[in-house]
Amino acid sequence: MYLIPTRLLNKQLLPTRALLSRYPRLEALFLPFTWCIKSGNLKKFDEALAAGEEEFVKRRIYLTLERCREVVLRNLFRKAYLCQRGDLATRSRVPLELFRVAVEVSSGLGKGEMEAEEVECLLANMIYSVRILEVLFFLFRARCRDALIVCLWSRVA
Repeated sequence: MYLIPTRLLNKQLLPTRALLSRYPRLEALFLPFTWCIKSGNLKKFDEALAAGEEEFVKRRIYLTLERCREVVLRNLFRKAYLCQRGDLATRSRVPLELFRVAVEVSSGLGKGEMEAEEVECLLANMIYSVRILEVLFFLFRARCRDALIVCLWSRVA
């Protein structure tokens, strides 16, 4: 019970369906999370967190699971990046508008409810939290600002 959120947060490793199927109670709690994290669905993630809130607080893993929202955001940004069209030279430059729309759609917000500054803040926090180690290594090697977005997606589950 306690290792699943820890591995999810630290190593971004999701529990397998075979593991969860052996423990029906864990399956009921964590299967929605694995689906939300894989799909990058912020609204369903918040709903799953709210549905199991009482049990998660009782087990003292609520805050750990809440921090997994960054993993959901990373996967959402990855999917938005992969949906972008263009050749390889222009794919490294991703407009913030693409990410803003992706967050609005995924979290169930209306059109224009999220500002570009909020999306910039989300991206900056993802870069600052040293969870994406390849970013720092790649930036050191490339010394190119445009290479940052391309490298963000190298370790996504």
